[in-house]
Amino acid sequence: ISSPCVITATISSLYVIIATISSPYVIIATISSPCVIIATISSPCVITATISSLCVITATISSPSVIIATISSPCVIIATISSPCVITATISSPYVIIATISSPCVIIATISSPCVITATISSPCVITATISSPSVIIATISSPCVIIATISSPCVITATISSPYVIIATISSPCVIIATISSPCVITAIISSPWVEVDIYIDINSIF
Repeated sequence: ISSPCVITATISSLYVIIATISSPYVIIATISSPCVIIATISSPCVITATISSLCVITATISSPSVIIATISSPCVIIATISSPCVITATISSPYVIIATISSPCVIIATISSPCVITATISSPCVITATISSPSVIIATISSPCVIIATISSPCVITATISSPYVIIATISSPCVIIATISSPCVITAIISSPWVEVDIYIDINSIF
């Protein structure tokens, strides 16, 4: 699909979608039932999506974009997102998210239910996240960055964070945190409930 366009779609039942979309466009989609989505999206865009039921999503998104997504039910998401972007996501039920996000971006996420998140985030960014229920988070974050996070329930967090950034975190419930942090940084953390381990490595010119 190319050229200026508006797409409103309701898709249900077994299906496979392979889409390459370019040029200014607006997409509003409701997708349900087992599905596989492979999408390459470029150029200015706004995406509003509600996705439920078993699904695998592989997406490459570039150029200025706004993404608003509600995702529920077992799900695997593999996403590469670049260029200025705003992402607002509500994700629930068992799922795996593998995301590579680069360029200026704002991420607002609410994540619940068992989950595994593997994320590589670079370039100026603001991340606001609420994460609950058993979860594993593996994150590599670089470049100027502000992270505001509320994390609850059993969780394992492995993070490599570099470059100037600010982290404000509220962490509760049993928790394992393994973090490697370098470059000037400010960390404000409130941690409550039993936690298993907190290993933090900070280089000499950091501020803790």
